[in-house]
Amino acid sequence: MKRCILILGLVLLSLEVFSQKGEFGMGIILGNPSSLSVKLWTGKVTAIDASIGYRYGSANHLYLNTDFLFHLWDFQKEEGMIKVYFGAGAGLGFISDLSIGVRLPGGAALYLDNIPIELFAELVPTFQLFGEGDFRFMMEGYIGARWYF
Repeated sequence: MKRCILILGLVLLSLEVFSQKGEFGMGIILGNPSSLSVKLWTGKVTAIDASIGYRYGSANHLYLNTDFLFHLWDFQKEEGMIKVYFGAGAGLGFISDLSIGVRLPGGAALYLDNIPIELFAELVPTFQLFGEGDFRFMMEGYIGARWYF
């Protein structure tokens, strides 16, 4: 276990050497669903993100979503820039049952100055329009990280 932590630390420290901060980020989201995530900046304050993950405790085990995000407030901190964002998107869950929902994500992201990494936390009110149980409201919360290149 110590060896895995050491290797992960060395990889993260080397990211600054082998990458540049770009418009495309890739990473992970922890929550329900836990997901692989990508984000593409489309302008100075706008971005599109998408993820594919596994939702546990549900008939819809595979979950896909995409959101259009607005980053409207910036706060410069010692470690980097914090950006507060909100947006709208859609989610699709399927395997044993198909579900479709509308998502309204909001959160805050820390963009580190010296390493091309985004650390974020978000809350996502979701309105399921079709699927298991038909219409229902869910509040989802996530934390995650993306590496930009």
